[in-house]
Amino acid sequence: MNRSQKRAVLKKASVIIASFVIASFTYMFFDNVPPYEFKAGRIEPDPAKSGQRVNIIWQLGIRRICPGTVYRKVAGPITSSNASVVYFYDPIPAVISESTVKDMKDNELVITFQIPDVSFPGTYHYSARIDYRCNWLQRVFPLKVDLPIIPFYISREK
Repeated sequence: MNRSQKRAVLKKASVIIASFVIASFTYMFFDNVPPYEFKAGRIEPDPAKSGQRVNIIWQLGIRRICPGTVYRKVAGPITSSNASVVYFYDPIPAVISESTVKDMKDNELVITFQIPDVSFPGTYHYSARIDYRCNWLQRVFPLKVDLPIIPFYISREK
């Protein structure tokens, strides 16, 4: 193989590799469909007591399984000082896996968490955002999905 043939082969290989890299990044860039569809949610029991453990029951549609991180908060009523009370929870890993999906009944996902001790009874709102990492590019720029907000009542009694 002479020098010009080697250059031609090297040029073809470079074009193939560059095409593969560009196609991969293009696919990862446009891979923005959330892996799960959180259709509706409810908190049981409602009303909840201050400091009580409650269940969030999500109606869930599953497209694929991806790892992620869940950021949760509970926002409370407007207080007498015209401020809202907000409780932030530590981030936790998204817990949906192959075994979780097999154990689900009627596509319902049940998550348990503890209601904060509140001094103001009233209507609170649970909200969460999940940062999914379904591909390599999303490890740097996660796919951010806001879940539906769930209103519920917290009483002062324990």
